[in-house]
Amino acid sequence: GGVTVNTKELSEGELERLSRGYIRAIAQFVSSDKDIPAPDMYTNPQIMAWMVDEFSTLKQQNDFGFITGKPLSIGGSVGRNAATARGSFFVTKAACLKEGISLKDARIAVHGFGNVGGNAARIFAAEGSKVVGIADSKIAIYDPQGLDIALAQEIKARTGTLETYPHGQKISPEKLLACDCDILLPASLEEVLTRENAAMVKAKLIAELANGPTTPEADRILAAKGVTILPDILTNAGGVTVSYFEWVQNRMGYYWTAEEVEERLEKLMYKAYEDIYKFKQENNCPDYRLAAFAIATARLVEAMQVRGWV
Repeated sequence: GGVTVNTKELSEGELERLSRGYIRAIAQFVSSDKDIPAPDMYTNPQIMAWMVDEFSTLKQQNDFGFITGKPLSIGGSVGRNAATARGSFFVTKAACLKEGISLKDARIAVHGFGNVGGNAARIFAAEGSKVVGIADSKIAIYDPQGLDIALAQEIKARTGTLETYPHGQKISPEKLLACDCDILLPASLEEVLTRENAAMVKAKLIAELANGPTTPEADRILAAKGVTILPDILTNAGGVTVSYFEWVQNRMGYYWTAEEVEERLEKLMYKAYEDIYKFKQENNCPDYRLAAFAIATARLVEAMQVRGWV
């Protein structure tokens, strides 16, 4: 669940009261043994801290494992903040090896510059890729020579927008989707790639960091163009994976280092990609999305069968 609200219009006090009120509303449905909320759009560690404090007050005992994405001081996990972006890098790196794309020389465009998009741009740039385009909700910046991601993140954090970034060409966020790049990372909202703009996409590979950024119609158009799409169900799973790590650490009293978290995440993301790639090849699947859905469905059916549900 979630709350339909523009958090940018709330004061800190209003945001805290809303966060605590939300937990009071769902408290009977969640716990570290039942259902575990995790951060998503427009949340941050402070919001998760208010939520865990409210839940602990209601239950009259600490239950840090009931929610993830918390600050480190109250049971959060190192690496959680950038986990979705880090996981997407591992998957994209593995796919580039299979698809014959040089990630080190690749030109990257990132549509969305919040937590996920900003961290993705930083990680891909640090690993040697050239980030040529970035976009937030108001504006996009494109420079074929590459962008200064550290500067862009500093400006975004200070002003809330990329509008004062001093270099490159300023274009609309929509136009960035059709910019000249090798890899496109949709990292904003759902359904940004549609039948109206899919034919204009120039990227060879799309790694879906957002949830549902590609409509079914766009999927078919991009497939006909020969564009490889790494689906959201795989690509952005790093966030929920490290949320699981956080839950495990809370339950067991572990405190994993950044290196331990990254190593475990890398192994799981590579295995997930390899499982999907193998299924795709062995079953002549037309794309990664269908292969991922087929594997997920088979696992669900198996679990339902052994429990006697079907």
